[in-house]
Amino acid sequence: MQAPATTKEFEDTPLSPQRQAVIAAARDSICQRGMKKTTMLALAADMALSRQTLYRTFDNRDELLAIIYVREFDDAVSQALAPTLRDKAFAEAVADSVVLAIGLVDDNPILNDMMLGSGAPWFQSHILDRRSLLHGKLMALGKRLWQEPLAQARQKQQLNPALSDEEIVEWLLTNHYLTLVRPKETRAHHIAMLRKLVIPALLNAFE
Repeated sequence: MQAPATTKEFEDTPLSPQRQAVIAAARDSICQRGMKKTTMLALAADMALSRQTLYRTFDNRDELLAIIYVREFDDAVSQALAPTLRDKAFAEAVADSVVLAIGLVDDNPILNDMMLGSGAPWFQSHILDRRSLLHGKLMALGKRLWQEPLAQARQKQQLNPALSDEEIVEWLLTNHYLTLVRPKETRAHHIAMLRKLVIPALLNAFE
């Protein structure tokens, strides 16, 4: 896997009050005008800041948007997903987590606009780029969410031993995204294909 283009840590770290304020203003802007029109220039005007001050707070717009998306996704999805990952067998947890994520993204206006609305071109280009901050932060979040289910499945020898945890998390991340961006009428078919093709590839053939 290629190394990320940034040296920043992907794990969540405490944010300064100024960074928190910019994140809050950007979230409001996404809700009001959409992600596409949430530019650094618009945010500077909203907050009565100079662009120089804003760029001292965040290196660039991509960094700001990546942090917003992952924090929003973590808040909306992680807690709701925990019982599924804890209580279901690995194969069922994979399928059920996709169904759950679809509903949660549909119900969250920020996630919906960033992934499927005005921000869709940005999101697609960054989530599929292993060098991007968004991809790296989502991988870190996925590893955290799936750490225990993967450990338990490996202990039970349920997983394909040729695949690393990182490869499995990336498979899950990619398939969640592909399921979410397909039209609603195809999701049942997509999940059926997930059960038929993707999940068996992750499992130990001798399990």
